[in-house]
Amino acid sequence: MVMTSRATEIRAKLGHPVIDADGHLVEVVPVYLDFVREVGGAGAVKQIEALRQQRPWTEMSLEQRRFAAVPATTWWAIPTANTLDRATASLPRMLANRMEELGLDF
Repeated sequence: MVMTSRATEIRAKLGHPVIDADGHLVEVVPVYLDFVREVGGAGAVKQIEALRQQRPWTEMSLEQRRFAAVPATTWWAIPTANTLDRATASLPRMLANRMEELGLDF
C-alpha cells in the first residue's frame, strides 16, 4: 500500500524524474561494529565505542570543542520520532519500497 504524501503530490506535478543522488544510509550500529571487529579487530571497536561515549558536541563550549577537535554532530541524520523513517534509512529494501511515497524515482 502506497500512502499519498506531500512529496508524492509535488512529484506528480513535475515533468521530470526526481533523483536523490546523496546515497545516504544510516548504519545499524551493532551490525556496523561487527564489520569493524572483523576488519579492524577489537581495538578498532574499542576506539569507536570510546568516541560514542564522548560528551555530546552540543554540551561542549566552543573552547572545549576546539581543544578536543570535536566536529559538529548531525542532529538530522537519525530520525527517532518516526520509527518507520528510521527503519527506512537503515534498510535498503524498505527504502526501495517507499520511493514513491517519498516522491523519488531514483
